[in-house]
Amino acid sequence: MSVCSVSGMVVVGMFVLFPSFCLACELQPPEYPGKDVQIPVHASAESVPKDAGPLYAVIDAEAAKIRAYEYNPSQGYYRHWYADMMWLVKVSVSAKMGADAENTGCNLYETEVSCAADSRFPLTFFAVTSCDADLLHEKDRSDRNAWFSMMDPKYFGTWLRVYHGPLLLADRGSSRRFVYRSPALPGPALCYAQGGNGAIFPARENRRVPFEGEDVPSDEGRVLSAFPRLILGCVRGITIAPVYDPGWDVSPHTQRMRDDLPLYVDACWAKEAAVLDPVRSALDKAVSALATGAKDQAKAALEEARGTAESLHESSALRREGLDVIRLNVDHLLGRLQNKAG
Repeated sequence: MSVCSVSGMVVVGMFVLFPSFCLACELQPPEYPGKDVQIPVHASAESVPKDAGPLYAVIDAEAAKIRAYEYNPSQGYYRHWYADMMWLVKVSVSAKMGADAENTGCNLYETEVSCAADSRFPLTFFAVTSCDADLLHEKDRSDRNAWFSMMDPKYFGTWLRVYHGPLLLADRGSSRRFVYRSPALPGPALCYAQGGNGAIFPARENRRVPFEGEDVPSDEGRVLSAFPRLILGCVRGITIAPVYDPGWDVSPHTQRMRDDLPLYVDACWAKEAAVLDPVRSALDKAVSALATGAKDQAKAALEEARGTAESLHESSALRREGLDVIRLNVDHLLGRLQNKAG
């Protein structure tokens, strides 16, 4: 059976992509230094106190680098390592989705990542969280020059990651488009982007960066083990990705949709969370009805959620991406309820 042949899924027309790329959402840099940074960080070399400890970092704003210093008493001098401030890449992302005419029961996702002309760095890395890797089209799982899945739930969950080896994804002032397929339904998903060269990623598979407690050479261990906490490295935002497993039961699927509504603001689909309160109320009704087995009431509540989203879109309070996410999922859930009733 094809990975995209899933019973009960509602296919919307013949390969129609709904939202346009006219309005993209800019990804936001992390707060730096954040709570994960465990060593002192100084704004400049001049601001480092004379009694600074043996391990500290300096922000080199002009060079856009973080420099970590460690005093080595056996050598009598400071060693230092540096890495680019990778979050100084200015990136916006937009996405659209529709039915894939070539793969029955599959949705086609299209993501465009744009690097601003005045970005400090070009774009070298992009990833988006997603559904289980088994719910990706086999070609998209295996094409390392496009998307591939990275399964490490302990650290990241599931990522769809653009291969970033030596590949420049998008230079300043340009964009990159990615297309992939999945039977999973669309939802809001966290995405990450980085820029710069010589990036140090906080991941165990990057053996250049030992984690704290790992065996490392004694003269390098302290400063290198601090790097995973020191270099945050990602701008982040919300975009459309395959999120909802079409095999989920109706009740947990509906609850997940309701719980994901606050992400619509971060995705730039709605200006404020309060706009979506009527949709949340309708989904709450559906969850309550499903808990008591009142399927007709659940159907009515789901239809109310869809109709409310359509009204919000007509009044320009909800962008088309948000409407399509709600409508596609509600149509799918109504189909599941109808099949159960039959």
